[in-house]
Amino acid sequence: MMFLCLFIFLASATMSVVADPGIIKLQENCIDASQPSVLADQELISAATSSGEYQFIVQPKKNFSFREIEEIQDFGLSVIGIIPPNAYIFLGTREEIASLADRFELLYVGEYLPEYKTEKAYARALSTSEEKTEPVRIRLASQKFSADVQAYLQNATTNEIVIIANEPPLLETRLKTEDVLKLTKRSDILRVHKRGEYSFYNDVVKSNILMNVAYVHNELGLKGKGVTVAVADSGLDTGNTNTLHPDFQNKQIKTVFADLNKRRSWSDLLGHGTHVSGSVCGTGVASGGQYCGIAPEADLYFICNGNAMPSVFNIIESDVVKAYENDAKIISNSWGSYSDGNYDTDSELYDTLSYNYTDLLLLFAAGNSNTGIDVYDNATISPQASAKNVLAVGAAESFRPEEKTSYRSLFLVDKPFKDDLIAYPANEKSQGMAAFSSRGPTHDGRNKPDIVAPGTAIMSAASFYDGVNRGERLSYYTSKSGTSMATPLVSGSAAVVIQYLRDQGISNPSSALVKAVLLNGTRSMGTGQYKGYVEIPNKTPNWVNGFGHLDLGNSIMSTNGYLTVIEGVISNTSELVTYCFNKYTDGEARFTLVWTDPPSTPGVGIDLINDLDLQVKTKERTYYANNKISHNDSINNCETYRTAKLVAQDNIEVRVHGYNVMKGPQKFALAITGMDEGPIPEPSSIAFLFLSVLACCLRKNKLH
Repeated sequence: MMFLCLFIFLASATMSVVADPGIIKLQENCIDASQPSVLADQELISAATSSGEYQFIVQPKKNFSFREIEEIQDFGLSVIGIIPPNAYIFLGTREEIASLADRFELLYVGEYLPEYKTEKAYARALSTSEEKTEPVRIRLASQKFSADVQAYLQNATTNEIVIIANEPPLLETRLKTEDVLKLTKRSDILRVHKRGEYSFYNDVVKSNILMNVAYVHNELGLKGKGVTVAVADSGLDTGNTNTLHPDFQNKQIKTVFADLNKRRSWSDLLGHGTHVSGSVCGTGVASGGQYCGIAPEADLYFICNGNAMPSVFNIIESDVVKAYENDAKIISNSWGSYSDGNYDTDSELYDTLSYNYTDLLLLFAAGNSNTGIDVYDNATISPQASAKNVLAVGAAESFRPEEKTSYRSLFLVDKPFKDDLIAYPANEKSQGMAAFSSRGPTHDGRNKPDIVAPGTAIMSAASFYDGVNRGERLSYYTSKSGTSMATPLVSGSAAVVIQYLRDQGISNPSSALVKAVLLNGTRSMGTGQYKGYVEIPNKTPNWVNGFGHLDLGNSIMSTNGYLTVIEGVISNTSELVTYCFNKYTDGEARFTLVWTDPPSTPGVGIDLINDLDLQVKTKERTYYANNKISHNDSINNCETYRTAKLVAQDNIEVRVHGYNVMKGPQKFALAITGMDEGPIPEPSSIAFLFLSVLACCLRKNKLH
């Protein structure tokens, strides 16, 4: 049982975070801000825009409030980036920055230099390489496309200039190496980097019981009905609605082409998209239901962004908007580019789309780049999965005893991975990670992936063209491995959660709420399956398996009490929202906080813009998220506190604190299990607030 509204006590203030003059941290640079700069004495390196504007880093004594940002924009300056926890990137003239200094107390003002606008290694490679053309991604500084930039690019290249997104303004093209370096010196350009090479993530070669799905299907009757899931992938079976795989017949399906994909057939020559789609919403009719997807009653909006090769056309802003306008609330992406956890323009793009469409959940596979065994220093998470607001999915081992393939033949890895069978956990109980599954942390230390699901030897729908087309369908199902295979299992689970929330009266749950419910129910994998070797850090969450292994049944119908979900908002720094509960019974309690954070600026050192804290207060003490003893971490936008220490009938306060809100207001979502079912309605007046406080205190003696 679930209720939306419990007692809410609000204590707000407009206090801003006071800056600490010291280091302003960028992704690859640290700026010494301890000595106040004098703007008039600075020789600006970059070329001004046609309006005489430059880019400046500004650190105020106190963070600007939402109203102050509006005031600043009124006299000409634009905020084009945020450098957490207390600095900003402005676009404006010297005179406008001088006016800002007259109005506010500033600790530091300096030019945002060309060297900050691209990775150092990329700039060195360009400066030393022979003349050639480079595929580049270009992030503009303004919030609209500059005619000057477009004119420059048209003169510099004969290649096509592709608009990736309008917000943020992103372009792709090919340029000569010397012209790429020139872009960083333009004040109307914020970021330049090499375009990623996108590929599908089953470049290595479901058991429902591992995810507790059978209970959800059979006992709760939840199969994703009424939910539309978008899948962006290589193609769908024959590419003909009249001859589709039986598992996709009698289902509402719409197929479109990604805007960058020039291929005019959505047949699946690679076999990847059919397999992925089957795991999301295949009916399993061709197997008597044995190999049905996680959400077999969900509808499918298929975006063909591939071809016969593993290369991929990335989905851009327009693709996502079209899917959303066709009622898709989930977009499953089993593809990406390879990286070491950097936050780039793809990360920013998908964070922006999540922020603008708050009820749309984007999922990305973490990648298959891991080849090492160092659990503490082996970041290989893709930039798409590195986005704060997406649900990033890693791969755990499934259980398929007949699968005898070892990692030895697939990866250049050391023991214990290389001697392990990829789908046969060592003792049939202690499940481990798939050796190939990419891990975090991200460049700023965030925990990614967020969640893991089975990704080895997954059986799902086979394309008619899977492998070699022999003119007839050889089989309706095939086995594949990769984070590509884990991601659709979580996407289908998200569809089931949305159906459940709708059935409980939440007609349009936010993506943060869906994410919170999934993360709140995850199952711990401990330190992995190997004796004498720590495969997974012994804390939750972490940068190897995130919050843990998907457990759909526990997410929806927890064994430790009622599921309570809450959606709230924090407007300002130092604001505190408090919810009162009674402990339902002795045993574990879980509290998970998720918020969709504003997009970060590629190139800064910390990506979290709004830092919220989860606190759980008992009569003895206050506990902090992620089992910290004081202020929570200031880098993640997903936090959890799990404990078995709480006693039945204890009075519990769950607090959400706005530690540093640089761009408010900030909505948030809570998923809680192990507490009383409630409810105490949300107060609508001061008198009701007093009565609610009294009622909350009296409820500690209620019997269950």
